[in-house]
Amino acid sequence: MGFNFYEILKKIACFVLIVLCVGLPAISVFSFVIIFISGLAIVNGAAKHSLKRLIAVVLITVSIVIVKSVLPHAAIQEGHNIFFTKSDGEALEKGLPPEAFNFMKQRFLMQYPLDKRNITDTGCWQSQAPRSLFVFSSDSAFSKPKYSRIVDSVNFDNLTEFRGGFANDSAYGWFGASDIKRESMPFFVMYELSPSSVDSSLYWTGYVLWEGADGHYQTIYNETRGCRKITDSDIGKKVFGVAINNEEQLGFWGRFKDLKSRIRLFLSGKKPVHASEESKETSLSISLALSPVLKFSYILKRILEVLGVFFILNLMVKINRKRFLIACTIIASAAIIVYLYCPHLFGQYYIHEGGEDGPTHETLGRGILVNAVSGDWKQALRGGEDVFWNTPGFRYFRALEKLFFGDTDFGYLAVVLILPYVLFGFLANFISEKWSFWITVFFIFSVFLHSHSLDSLGFTYHIYVMVVRGGWPDSLAYTAFLGALTLPLRYIKRRDGAYLWYGLLAHFLFFIAVFMRPQFCLTALIAVLYFAVRLFREGRVREIFLTWIGFVPILFPLAHNYFFGGKLHLFTGFTSMALSTPPSMYFNALKELLAADFSGQNLNKVVLHLKSMVGPWYRIIFLGIVFYAAFLKRKIPADMRMVAILCLSLHFVNLFIFAVYFRYVFLAWALTVVVAIFLLWLRLAGRKERVVL
Repeated sequence: MGFNFYEILKKIACFVLIVLCVGLPAISVFSFVIIFISGLAIVNGAAKHSLKRLIAVVLITVSIVIVKSVLPHAAIQEGHNIFFTKSDGEALEKGLPPEAFNFMKQRFLMQYPLDKRNITDTGCWQSQAPRSLFVFSSDSAFSKPKYSRIVDSVNFDNLTEFRGGFANDSAYGWFGASDIKRESMPFFVMYELSPSSVDSSLYWTGYVLWEGADGHYQTIYNETRGCRKITDSDIGKKVFGVAINNEEQLGFWGRFKDLKSRIRLFLSGKKPVHASEESKETSLSISLALSPVLKFSYILKRILEVLGVFFILNLMVKINRKRFLIACTIIASAAIIVYLYCPHLFGQYYIHEGGEDGPTHETLGRGILVNAVSGDWKQALRGGEDVFWNTPGFRYFRALEKLFFGDTDFGYLAVVLILPYVLFGFLANFISEKWSFWITVFFIFSVFLHSHSLDSLGFTYHIYVMVVRGGWPDSLAYTAFLGALTLPLRYIKRRDGAYLWYGLLAHFLFFIAVFMRPQFCLTALIAVLYFAVRLFREGRVREIFLTWIGFVPILFPLAHNYFFGGKLHLFTGFTSMALSTPPSMYFNALKELLAADFSGQNLNKVVLHLKSMVGPWYRIIFLGIVFYAAFLKRKIPADMRMVAILCLSLHFVNLFIFAVYFRYVFLAWALTVVVAIFLLWLRLAGRKERVVL
């Protein structure tokens, strides 16, 4: 059966219709799971060819969208921001009601007295006060809120669950020995109660300021969970939640250690040590219990979404059950590891460490979205810098993530969940699916071996999860690069038009990999040329140029830097600084070596760099295996030899740049292991063949 390009278009249309049924932004775990699993089903299936089916699913989608739009929802206007004050006359004091501001300021000064503030040289929370009353929320990209966002539900116990975008603003990226920790920074939230919210109830702990009929605010403190029903007299009134004394949220392992300590304390018979009365203030937590009408509406919407997705998939896609089951098994296994190491990725908003790159990428991405929503596309494309300094592409990914998933990390969660499945597909190009599956499972669960060797070789899944938690672009670059290799290796032999589509997509993924990590440029170029040579030898010149269209955006950083900054930098202005050991240093080191000047400055720097680059001794063995596969082994498939050469090219680039540790080199060493696996497979397959003969 030949390739049908219209099948790809139908799959895309099917996915778009599912997204419309669920709605954007997808900020709940429920919505994310439906969209993600639907995408897996579509990828691992074949589109059904029928105009009647297409018309039917379009009508289903339109009907669901209309019904959902007319069903009642809470539609509460919410405004929020970080809270701290340095001097009089700041934005918060000018914008907040005097009663609310004075109360918050009083609680803030009690928690952080002037005489006990810790001012450090490594970043301080006092360096900049809030610049506006409320901050933009990415949840509002498809709506027009009065303040920050419009919410139909409220449920949070801490800052990560609250999902306030200010938490990762680089302006508040302090770090070090600060008296205010970023994970528990003080903030406030304001809800303007709507007519639809009448008969619902607000539950909370901590301090709440509730506006009365006379315009004054009643201060209500609940040490334990209390509630108040919303009545007609509350319509249009404002309710402030004050979160000054916050607790840091424990991750999975933190909760596990806390549980162990509680069990030990219980078994020991000792009484728990209580905090002083002064620090017993309960942290803010708020949830909204919907009225019967709103609860029915909420349940009905979810049912309609599930039914809509079910009918769309059933009418438009014939799922390959075996492939779909393999994909679900691998990704479900990956989800377990992700949850163990970073549960905040599942519907919360992870707060990155101050002083790291995470807040910078978040801030740049948010700025791009703000400019795009306001219609300033020039500033959106500018991306916050006239000449790229940080890695150029990740800010745009963050902007798209916020557009589709609001103030969550669902976009990057999807990428890191897909990574093992992409690895499985890449391995299956060279070895059996059975081997590929179990090697992928080993890659996912090898964390429980507690092997530093596997970590240093980049072949444990949890280290890529840690990269996502850090807010760095490397895991996205690695996933894109492996995907870019997988598609041409699988489809380049087909002459039915399939390679035009998959080759174009692969070259775009090569661009994404380089856009996220510019040091992949040489490796990506070698791969692009390799596939072009293969096509040229077969006389498929047209396909070369058509697939190269996907790689053309690689010129965007150059055009950006020249247009906005007047500089001809290929990727970033940081390139010259990244070259810690340029080729000239190696040349000078060689001269010092030949002159027996073993204390030469260049020679010592090169030796130290090579030691840092190679690391543990066993890495040398794997490098030798890759070199053997690339240049010495005779009977080896050309594609496998190409992978070995690509691996060596990644290590070659590392000869010159300073970043030869941790996240920067995971892919280089992981490919080194993969090449060794390929050679082992060839040897075992050869033995099996000889036994059969």
